[in-house]
Order: sequence, then structure tokens, then C-alpha cells
Amino acid sequence: MWDAVVSPMAHLPVGATFGSLVHAVLEHADPEAPDLRAELLAQIHQQLVRWPAAVDVDELADALVLVCDSSLGPLAGGLSRARTRFKGIRTPFRVIMQLVGTHR
Repeated sequence: MWDAVVSPMAHLPVGATFGSLVHAVLEHADPEAPDLRAELLAQIHQQLVRWPAAVDVDELADALVLVCDSSLGPLAGGLSRARTRFKGIRTPFRVIMQLVGTHR
């Protein structure tokens, strides 16, 4: 059973635009970048043009680093999004499906 854990993004804004910003950042960021936080910051700045949201970019980057380093769960063998090595797969959902063997 999963223990209740507070999301590292719990204190950040909510809503469709903010959610789209987060998804766009995660879809375009390179989880293998030598400096993941710098990569996320660059993507946040780039994606804010398309998905303008009132958010502190440093707080969002810090939260996304934690999200990327969080376990994808027991079916993924303890891997995190940042530790996956699936080049060319851009969405977190596809990464998860590839790891659990259900992506076609």
C-alpha cells in the first residue's frame, strides 16, 4: 500500500493553463540533461510563452526536479522519470507504459 505523501507541487497554482504548462515542460525536457534543474528552468521559460501562468519559476523547477526523481511505482522497478533511458519518448504516460510493457 502506498503511504500518503504530500505532492511537491501542492503549493503551486492549479487550473488548465498551469497544468498544460507543467505537461509541456515535462514533455519537452530532457531527463538525461547533466543539470536537470537548469533543463527544467529553460523549458519553463520557453513554455511560459505558450502557457502563461502566474508561477514562481524557481519554485516550479524545484518541484519538478522532485517529481522527476519520484518513483514511478512498483511496476517500474523503482525507476524514476529522470532515471529512465527512453530517448524519443516525450510524455510521462508513454514512459510509464513502456516500463510496464503495455505501450503499443
